[in-house]
Amino acid sequence: MRSKTKVLGKKCCREKVEEEFRRINPEVPLEEVREDLTSRCMDRWLILDRQEKIFFSKQSFSPRPPCRDGSTKKRRSRRNSDRPRRDPDRPKRAMTAYIYFCKEQRRLLSQSGLKLPLGDITREIAKRWKQVSPEQRQHFEQLAAADKQRYRDEMEAFRKRRISTVDETTLSLLHKVRAENNDFDDDLMIGF
Repeated sequence: MRSKTKVLGKKCCREKVEEEFRRINPEVPLEEVREDLTSRCMDRWLILDRQEKIFFSKQSFSPRPPCRDGSTKKRRSRRNSDRPRRDPDRPKRAMTAYIYFCKEQRRLLSQSGLKLPLGDITREIAKRWKQVSPEQRQHFEQLAAADKQRYRDEMEAFRKRRISTVDETTLSLLHKVRAENNDFDDDLMIGF
Protein backbone atom coordinates (compact mmCIF):
# COMPACT_ATOMS: atom_id res chain seq x y z
CA MET A 1 0.00 0.00 0.00
CA ARG A 2 2.84 2.36 0.79
CA SER A 3 4.34 2.26 -2.70
CA LYS A 4 0.91 2.76 -4.28
CA THR A 5 0.42 5.86 -2.14
CA LYS A 6 3.84 7.15 -3.20
CA VAL A 7 3.00 6.66 -6.89
CA LEU A 8 -0.38 8.35 -6.50
CA GLY A 9 1.24 11.28 -4.69
CA LYS A 10 3.79 11.73 -7.48
CA LYS A 11 1.02 11.58 -10.05
CA CYS A 12 -1.04 14.16 -8.15
CA CYS A 13 1.96 16.47 -7.88
CA ARG A 14 2.64 16.13 -11.61
CA GLU A 15 -1.02 16.78 -12.51
CA LYS A 16 -1.15 19.91 -10.38
CA VAL A 17 2.00 21.26 -12.04
CA GLU A 18 0.55 20.45 -15.47
CA GLU A 19 -2.69 22.29 -14.61
CA GLU A 20 -0.71 25.33 -13.48
CA PHE A 21 1.41 25.20 -16.65
CA ARG A 22 -1.77 25.06 -18.81
CA ARG A 23 -3.18 28.05 -16.93
CA ILE A 24 0.00 30.11 -17.35
CA ASN A 25 0.81 29.02 -20.93
CA PRO A 26 -2.47 28.21 -22.72
CA GLU A 27 -0.87 28.61 -26.17
CA VAL A 28 1.80 25.91 -25.59
CA PRO A 29 0.55 22.35 -26.20
CA LEU A 30 1.10 20.29 -23.07
CA GLU A 31 2.21 17.27 -25.11
CA GLU A 32 5.34 19.13 -26.20
CA VAL A 33 6.51 19.81 -22.65
CA ARG A 34 4.92 16.95 -20.67
CA GLU A 35 8.08 14.84 -20.59
CA ASP A 36 10.17 17.76 -19.36
CA LEU A 37 7.59 18.73 -16.72
CA THR A 38 7.34 15.13 -15.55
CA SER A 39 11.09 14.75 -15.18
CA ARG A 40 11.31 18.04 -13.29
CA CYS A 41 8.49 16.99 -10.96
CA MET A 42 10.18 13.67 -10.27
CA ASP A 43 13.46 15.47 -9.55
CA ARG A 44 11.67 17.71 -7.09
CA TRP A 45 9.82 14.75 -5.54
CA LEU A 46 13.17 13.28 -4.51
CA ILE A 47 13.89 16.22 -2.21
CA LEU A 48 10.40 16.86 -0.79
CA ASP A 49 9.87 16.41 2.94
CA ARG A 50 7.83 13.48 4.18
CA GLN A 51 4.98 15.79 5.18
CA GLU A 52 4.90 17.39 1.74
CA LYS A 53 4.75 13.97 0.10
CA ILE A 54 1.89 13.01 2.43
CA PHE A 55 0.05 16.17 1.39
CA PHE A 56 0.16 15.20 -2.28
CA SER A 57 -0.68 11.59 -1.47
CA LYS A 58 -3.81 12.67 0.41
CA GLN A 59 -4.83 14.89 -2.49
CA SER A 60 -4.57 11.96 -4.89
CA PHE A 61 -7.22 9.68 -3.34
CA SER A 62 -10.46 9.73 -5.26
CA PRO A 63 -13.12 7.12 -5.95
CA ARG A 64 -12.30 4.65 -8.70
CA PRO A 65 -13.93 5.64 -12.02
CA PRO A 66 -16.50 3.18 -13.33
CA CYS A 67 -15.61 0.74 -16.10
CA ARG A 68 -17.43 0.74 -19.44
CA ASP A 69 -19.95 -1.77 -18.14
CA GLY A 70 -20.76 0.48 -15.17
CA SER A 71 -19.04 -1.60 -12.51
CA THR A 72 -16.19 -0.29 -10.39
CA LYS A 73 -14.06 -3.42 -10.57
CA LYS A 74 -10.32 -2.99 -10.72
CA ARG A 75 -9.07 -2.54 -14.24
CA ARG A 76 -6.06 -4.29 -15.61
CA SER A 77 -3.34 -1.88 -16.54
CA ARG A 78 -0.43 -2.33 -18.83
CA ARG A 79 2.77 -3.01 -16.99
CA ASN A 80 4.67 0.09 -18.05
CA SER A 81 1.76 2.48 -18.58
CA ASP A 82 2.34 4.79 -15.58
CA ARG A 83 5.88 3.80 -14.77
CA PRO A 84 8.45 6.42 -15.80
CA ARG A 85 11.27 5.20 -17.97
CA ARG A 86 14.50 4.24 -16.29
CA ASP A 87 17.09 7.00 -16.29
CA PRO A 88 20.02 5.85 -18.47
CA ASP A 89 22.47 7.66 -16.17
CA ARG A 90 21.30 5.70 -13.13
CA PRO A 91 24.02 3.31 -11.90
CA LYS A 92 23.54 -0.42 -12.31
CA ARG A 93 22.67 -2.34 -9.17
CA ALA A 94 25.34 -4.18 -7.24
CA MET A 95 25.84 -7.85 -8.06
CA THR A 96 25.63 -10.50 -5.37
CA ALA A 97 28.25 -13.13 -4.57
CA TYR A 98 26.06 -15.75 -6.28
CA ILE A 99 25.91 -13.71 -9.50
CA TYR A 100 29.71 -13.39 -9.56
CA PHE A 101 29.93 -17.14 -9.06
CA CYS A 102 27.42 -17.74 -11.88
CA LYS A 103 29.38 -15.56 -14.29
CA GLU A 104 32.58 -17.44 -13.57
CA GLN A 105 30.92 -20.86 -13.80
CA ARG A 106 29.14 -20.02 -17.08
CA ARG A 107 32.48 -18.96 -18.54
CA LEU A 108 34.06 -22.24 -17.38
CA LEU A 109 31.16 -24.32 -18.72
CA SER A 110 31.27 -22.59 -22.10
CA GLN A 111 35.04 -23.13 -22.33
CA SER A 112 34.63 -26.82 -21.53
CA GLY A 113 32.45 -27.22 -24.62
CA LEU A 114 29.36 -28.67 -22.91
CA LYS A 115 26.21 -28.10 -24.95
CA LEU A 116 23.50 -28.04 -22.29
CA PRO A 117 20.14 -26.25 -22.34
CA LEU A 118 20.00 -23.04 -20.34
CA GLY A 119 17.86 -24.55 -17.58
CA ASP A 120 20.30 -27.43 -17.08
CA ILE A 121 23.24 -25.02 -16.93
CA THR A 122 21.47 -22.99 -14.26
CA ARG A 123 20.68 -26.11 -12.21
CA GLU A 124 24.29 -27.28 -12.47
CA ILE A 125 25.60 -23.90 -11.32
CA ALA A 126 23.15 -23.85 -8.37
CA LYS A 127 24.31 -27.33 -7.37
CA ARG A 128 27.95 -26.20 -7.52
CA TRP A 129 27.17 -23.10 -5.43
CA LYS A 130 25.73 -25.29 -2.66
CA GLN A 131 28.96 -27.32 -2.65
CA VAL A 132 31.34 -24.35 -2.52
CA SER A 133 33.42 -24.19 0.65
CA PRO A 134 33.25 -21.08 2.87
CA GLU A 135 36.84 -20.16 1.90
CA GLN A 136 35.97 -20.17 -1.81
CA ARG A 137 32.70 -18.36 -1.14
CA GLN A 138 34.62 -15.62 0.70
CA HIS A 139 36.28 -14.58 -2.58
CA PHE A 140 32.89 -13.96 -4.24
CA GLU A 141 31.53 -12.20 -1.17
CA GLN A 142 34.49 -9.79 -1.27
CA LEU A 143 33.76 -9.04 -4.92
CA ALA A 144 30.11 -8.44 -4.03
CA ALA A 145 31.04 -6.15 -1.11
CA ALA A 146 33.28 -4.07 -3.37
CA ASP A 147 30.52 -3.83 -5.97
CA LYS A 148 28.01 -2.85 -3.29
CA GLN A 149 30.29 0.00 -2.19
CA ARG A 150 30.68 1.08 -5.84
CA TYR A 151 26.90 1.15 -6.20
CA ARG A 152 26.47 3.23 -3.02
CA ASP A 153 29.07 5.76 -4.16
CA GLU A 154 27.60 6.05 -7.65
CA MET A 155 24.04 6.37 -6.30
CA GLU A 156 25.10 9.15 -3.94
CA ALA A 157 26.70 11.04 -6.84
CA PHE A 158 23.65 10.33 -9.02
CA ARG A 159 21.24 11.71 -6.41
CA LYS A 160 23.35 14.85 -5.99
CA ARG A 161 23.32 15.40 -9.77
CA ARG A 162 19.55 14.90 -9.91
CA ILE A 163 18.88 17.32 -7.07
CA SER A 164 21.15 19.95 -8.59
CA THR A 165 19.24 19.81 -11.90
CA VAL A 166 16.05 21.13 -10.32
CA ASP A 167 15.73 24.61 -11.77
CA GLU A 168 13.83 27.70 -10.78
CA THR A 169 10.87 27.15 -13.11
CA THR A 170 9.95 23.90 -11.39
CA LEU A 171 10.23 25.56 -8.00
CA SER A 172 8.09 28.51 -9.07
CA LEU A 173 5.41 26.20 -10.49
CA LEU A 174 5.29 24.22 -7.26
CA HIS A 175 5.12 27.49 -5.31
CA LYS A 176 2.06 28.56 -7.28
CA VAL A 177 0.36 25.19 -6.88
CA ARG A 178 0.89 25.29 -3.15
CA ALA A 179 -0.29 28.89 -2.89
CA GLU A 180 -3.60 27.91 -4.52
CA ASN A 181 -4.21 25.18 -1.94
CA ASN A 182 -5.60 26.88 1.15
CA ASP A 183 -5.56 23.70 3.22
CA PHE A 184 -1.80 23.36 2.87
CA ASP A 185 0.12 24.32 5.99
CA ASP A 186 2.64 27.16 5.44
CA ASP A 187 5.07 25.50 7.84
CA LEU A 188 5.51 22.71 5.29
CA MET A 189 6.86 25.13 2.68
CA ILE A 190 10.22 25.31 4.42
CA GLY A 191 11.92 23.46 1.57
CA PHE A 192 10.82 26.02 -1.01
